[in-house]
Amino acid sequence: MRRQDLSESFQNVEYAKKEPKTSKYGNGNRTSPHILGTAANLLGFCLIVLTSLHFTNSTANTIIDELTSLIALLLTLSSTFSFISIRTKNEKMEFLCESIAEYLFIVSLIGIFLIILFLMIKYWLK
Repeated sequence: MRRQDLSESFQNVEYAKKEPKTSKYGNGNRTSPHILGTAANLLGFCLIVLTSLHFTNSTANTIIDELTSLIALLLTLSSTFSFISIRTKNEKMEFLCESIAEYLFIVSLIGIFLIILFLMIKYWLK
């Protein structure tokens, strides 16, 4: 590697260490990468729950199936908006999509909490 190439490589490293961008709409993609990964993992969990409910034929008399399907839809939308927020160049659209992703994600977490609460009441308090 030539000396000039090495110097350019160090400049690229310094460029990568810069602080994240900020704008009048917020801090710009502060939470979107975290929401995207976590929502995708929780979506996989919801799909496993749905699959196991269908294999055991437990879906006929429970609300868990419907709640899990709704939460899976919300997590899919949250992941989609988070991805759009990361990829867009428009700062206003970035902030809007990130905000939508955050709200959908928190509603999904509340829904997962309600499923756990429902399971505790149904099976532990018999």
